[in-house]
Amino acid sequence: MHPSRRNMVQCRICHDEDLDSNMESPCSCSGSLKYAHRKCVQRWCNEKGDTTCEICHQFLFSRSSS
Repeated sequence: MHPSRRNMVQCRICHDEDLDSNMESPCSCSGSLKYAHRKCVQRWCNEKGDTTCEICHQFLFSRSSS
């Protein structure tokens, strides 16, 4: 197994795999819901019009104006 493979996680929004170092843990969700790309979370919040996780109800990142 490639050494970096064990550090691969799946984005809970787009479902793409990436290194955990490229992901964020935007709230207190854990397990398969723990990680997401920052850009995915920002897009999700902008589309939803809310910055609260629908699962754990913690605030996510601030909405981006871009």
